[in-house]
Amino acid sequence: MDQKPEQLQERPNALKDLEHPSNHYADYHHYIEDQVYDINQLMNGASGIANGDQNGMETDEDAVERKKILNLVYANDYKGLKDLKVTTKNLNWREPHYKTDLDDRITPLSCAAFLGRLKIAELLLENALIDLDLCTEEHEYTPLSAACMAGNYEVVKLLAEGGA
Repeated sequence: MDQKPEQLQERPNALKDLEHPSNHYADYHHYIEDQVYDINQLMNGASGIANGDQNGMETDEDAVERKKILNLVYANDYKGLKDLKVTTKNLNWREPHYKTDLDDRITPLSCAAFLGRLKIAELLLENALIDLDLCTEEHEYTPLSAACMAGNYEVVKLLAEGGA
């Protein structure tokens, strides 16, 4: 009987350690949110251009590619985006990206604008299909407003000249 109370005492300590900031609890929490979102999207069948696919059917490959695109924008990897041929793809979607502290679900152009990735923004604007005014989900930031908030003048100028 003495073993059971000891086991119960160990569990609260383990939970306390998990919540400690030094254990990256917030990063783990965002990872779990991403996984739950992905599972919900797969179970409910995501639809519409804003969710990523013009035909209304999202595949695992679509979700992986969207995350890859946002990570490449975040990393300022021009060559990686060029290799993915982003100038010919539908980029009118929103996806969670917790590395970019802008909103719950963001677009590739709003990510580039917020982070001040001028060369990346120029590349994305080469895409004839891109919607310059597609906003983020919760706060509805357009790429132009995201660039303004972050003080990225060159990106603001580029977007304004492009018709945003």
